[in-house]
Amino acid sequence: MVNTAPDSRGRLEGDSRDSGLPNVFHRRLLRKPVKVLGAGATVALVGFTAASPELVTSVMTGVARASLSVSAIVYPFARINSDGAPAQVNLTAANIAAGFVDFRDVPISLSHNTPKGFTLWVTFDPRVVKQIDVEIGGQTTRVATPNSPVAVFLPPGLNKSISAHFRIQLAPDVTPGLIAWPIALGAAPSIE
Repeated sequence: MVNTAPDSRGRLEGDSRDSGLPNVFHRRLLRKPVKVLGAGATVALVGFTAASPELVTSVMTGVARASLSVSAIVYPFARINSDGAPAQVNLTAANIAAGFVDFRDVPISLSHNTPKGFTLWVTFDPRVVKQIDVEIGGQTTRVATPNSPVAVFLPPGLNKSISAHFRIQLAPDVTPGLIAWPIALGAAPSIE
């Protein structure tokens, strides 16, 4: 228990020698971080051991004033998950004769925070695929080279479910049969 009567030098029992603030005051400030931004970021108040005389006087009279500047940096990001794509594709003789196979409404989960959209990276197996027409968000782009960038302009959002459409133009030497899904997708933020 702390004695509330000041000693001969005007200090309370348990005062810090450097600042004149009670040790209890220091322990409480350093023990409890202040939540900022609601996203789990915390800021601990430190450095009060060398407090100004005005702050010490204000604390002793029951009035405390302080200012704290907080800033946050939000880095641009883009993530895409195409786990809804089929694991395998059964190429039929009719697909080979037509030279392409269509996949409509392939579910994709998308997260990005850039107002200018994101860059979709499309890669494919050139032994099976000659080129791909990719439609995402109403935009259709032809990709003729593996690992090609495609600019996609969609508003930012987290875990947005969208549908993609793929027309896979088949390579000339493909034969009918069961093959692994020949497309891989990646995403990067557009930061122009």
